[in-house]
Amino acid sequence: LAEGLATRGAIPVRVFPGTGFERVDERTFRLNPGSQADYQALLESVPQISGVVQCWPLDAVSTPSLEASDPAGCASTLYLVKALTTLIEPPPLWLVTRGAVGCPEPSSSLTCPPMLGLTQSPLWGLGQVIALEHPEVGCVRVDFDPHAELKDNVDALLQELMASDRREDHIAWRGGV
Repeated sequence: LAEGLATRGAIPVRVFPGTGFERVDERTFRLNPGSQADYQALLESVPQISGVVQCWPLDAVSTPSLEASDPAGCASTLYLVKALTTLIEPPPLWLVTRGAVGCPEPSSSLTCPPMLGLTQSPLWGLGQVIALEHPEVGCVRVDFDPHAELKDNVDALLQELMASDRREDHIAWRGGV
């Protein structure tokens, strides 16, 4: 995703989970996902942000069960939103999941396949709350096709990120549609 953004003229900043706030290089950081202070330190280190794409939920275990649920996906997003809303003009927030939304393949009937990203689905509910309580963030939820190649999903996300009109805030890519 960072490479695709860079080829389109953006200057991506990558942030990875870690044990505390750390500047790895000019455009790479680590932070503790459970630390509000780390998110604030990140925003102070990167003063101009045109958008935030939260991809950490993609690291959650893919399973049609909630047994392996990782509540840190929602908790880290909550800390991120708290930090973003301290800014005078918060950048748009994109929450990215994979297989978290039950919807049929475009070529099939209305039968929904199993939701392989069920552990990520609570993030869609949190995204709805963010959209209602903090409309200034412009929270958009994008669900990747759980059966597509990573490159195809990234290309679809880049297409959404680069679209000039953001009328949709719930997007589920399935079968290239």
